[in-house]
Amino acid sequence: KEIDPALSMDEKIYWMERWLREAHQLTIDAGITLQQLREAVVASGLVLRSQFEDFLHFAQQRKFSLLVFSAGIADIIEEIFKSRLTTAAHPEIFANKLKFDANGKVVGFHEPVHHVFNK
Repeated sequence: KEIDPALSMDEKIYWMERWLREAHQLTIDAGITLQQLREAVVASGLVLRSQFEDFLHFAQQRKFSLLVFSAGIADIIEEIFKSRLTTAAHPEIFANKLKFDANGKVVGFHEPVHHVFNK
C-alpha cells in the first residue's frame, strides 16, 4: 500500500508502520536469539560489494563519517560488518534495533520504527 498513488502520505506511513510492527512481532514470536542471528549471518554467504572495505579505509583516513540508513534490522547489519570486515571501524547504522533479554532472546524493538518514509 505504501506505493499506492491514491493514498495520502499519512495513510502510506500508517500502512508502512503497521506492516513493520507486524513483521517485528513475528520476529519476537519466533524466539530468535542473538546467537542464532550471528550464526545465520555467518552461514548466509552474503558478500559485501568489492572494494567496500577499501572505501571504508579511504573514508577513515580522511576522517569522513559514513552512515548507513536502513529500514532493515541494525543488529543484522552490524553482524554482517563484524563477520565480513577486517577493519574494526564500521559505519554508524540508523535502522531498527532489537531489544534482547538477559539470555539474548529478542523481546522487542527500540522506537522509533525506521521505514522508507523516515530514513
